[in-house]
Amino acid sequence: VRLTAYIAGLLACYVFGTVWFLVLYNHSVGAIDLPTVLAKCVTPFLIPEVGKIIFANVIIEKMPRSVKNRLK
Repeated sequence: VRLTAYIAGLLACYVFGTVWFLVLYNHSVGAIDLPTVLAKCVTPFLIPEVGKIIFANVIIEKMPRSVKNRLK
C-alpha cells in the first residue's frame, strides 16, 4: 500500500509538472514535443526518485511500532 502511495504521489507531481513545463515553454520559448520534455524533465530524475522511495521505506521500517501505528 505504501509503495502504491509513493508511486501515485510521484506520478501526480510529474504529470502536473510536465504539463506545466510544456505550457510555459511553448508560451515563452517556442514549440517543444512531449518526448523531448520527458527526456529533459523526467528521465534524469527517475533514479534519484527511486532512491528516495527506498530511503523513505527503510526509515519507516526502522521506526518504533508506536510511531508507525500513527502513520496508518
